[in-house]
Amino acid sequence: MITKKLIWAGMILVVLMACQQPRKKAAVHWGERPNVEDHFIEVVPLKGVDGLPDTNVVVVGDGPEKQQQYAASLKKLDGLIAEMARKVDSYEDQPVYWVEIHSGGLASTLLELNGIPFSYAYTTRYNEFRVDLINPLIEKSGEQKLKIRVFENAGLDDSDYFFLRVGYAPDIRQRESQPQYLTDSIKVPAYAQDWLTVYWDTTITFQAQVPWDYSERLARATDLRTLPNLEEQVLKKYEQLRQNFIDCDVTEIVKQSSGKVKREYETNYIASGALMLNDIKRDLTIYAPNHPDKVVYPISYYELALYKDGKLVQLRGRENKKGALRTVEYNTNFQEEPFDVNHNFLLYLPEGATELQVY
Repeated sequence: MITKKLIWAGMILVVLMACQQPRKKAAVHWGERPNVEDHFIEVVPLKGVDGLPDTNVVVVGDGPEKQQQYAASLKKLDGLIAEMARKVDSYEDQPVYWVEIHSGGLASTLLELNGIPFSYAYTTRYNEFRVDLINPLIEKSGEQKLKIRVFENAGLDDSDYFFLRVGYAPDIRQRESQPQYLTDSIKVPAYAQDWLTVYWDTTITFQAQVPWDYSERLARATDLRTLPNLEEQVLKKYEQLRQNFIDCDVTEIVKQSSGKVKREYETNYIASGALMLNDIKRDLTIYAPNHPDKVVYPISYYELALYKDGKLVQLRGRENKKGALRTVEYNTNFQEEPFDVNHNFLLYLPEGATELQVY
């Protein structure tokens, strides 16, 4: 929910094109586009679930009833954030890691760090350069494996491109003055662009030293592949999360994702309750019932994807690979008209738990 974007002055795109593709060629698949389930091996075949709570678009709008619900929820937020802040650890050493991405055209891209997917798919049709912090995705110190998958159903051409590299600074407070790069720039090679490519995979590695170790959290979690009714349980949890957006219950949105929120603030070295509260309230204004066209869509046309050796699961769109929980939001800081937002939720079943939780 609170993914951070850092845009730094002075960064130019030329450096992204300077380095060569890694020496080892990755697998390339070409020919007629197969069924996604046949090649995206983490995708679970759908069984179908009857009796979903709601399969219609729900209009949130901007009426007085929804505004009252939103205001009442905001009043409860201060106490929740104060409680969460008390559990956030602070660290004297503050190394920071990030991924620089330059993408454009129609090529779609998915990224995973050590089996944990990034919170969105890069599917923009437009030229985009972004810097995304990856500290929250680093479980512990040591070798990190970043999987890159680029795919397109009609092959790639000169207008479709993707460059990526991993950056590092020994102290987040001095990241602009001390940037280093742990990998060369990665780009889709010519041999993949020349063929009718279904997808192109590669994995790069780099070393990270961080002051935390979260690895046991998933190590002790349940292998979700052992659940006979996994799709039903995932849909039930997603519908519960969806209802929070319908009810404009921003406090419950934060509460349901409290573990994720804590990890993101902790790994980005924000341990102040006041700073957390201001930051979260600023982000949550996007969910205010402030436009008559605000709606919550039904969860549909999804696929069930498993990660981290079956410990994590999410619902994502079959085509765009983005989170399957979709709403229309309104914030003129982003654009003048209402816009679609795909909300990504990774779920897991902690040791001893009986209900899926947001990771």
